Amino acid sequence: MLAEFDIDVGCVVREQYPCELPACRESNILSDLMLPEGSHKFEEDECFFILHSPPSEDAAGEDDCKLSYAFNLVRNKRDSNVRRGAIVKAIALVTSSVDCLDMLWAAKPLLRDALEVDAVDPNHPRAGGDA
Repeated sequence: MLAEFDIDVGCVVREQYPCELPACRESNILSDLMLPEGSHKFEEDECFFILHSPPSEDAAGEDDCKLSYAFNLVRNKRDSNVRRGAIVKAIALVTSSVDCLDMLWAAKPLLRDALEVDAVDPNHPRAGGDA
């Protein structure tokens, strides 16, 4: 998932792959988790967060709620060419297995590189742009 701060709109999730998370369809909760208040004060920050998906309507029982675990990396890159003076973006990896959290953390250098590619050329095919 890729989120960014748009000076006209606020926090926005720009991309979700391979699919949209059902728990986040109707609100901006995901963008707010990915770009927490105060993230513009740091060059880089990371966090883990947990998403709760309510059970489907046809599910029976209390154990049908699903949890997703995310590792998120936020970058704040100063840029005098943009109105706000900086580009604030975040990228997150999500898994349904708590056992995979260590692997998400290990991917931090790759997430950092992905944000760098997107900052240099948002239309680069590997950057998640429209190209």
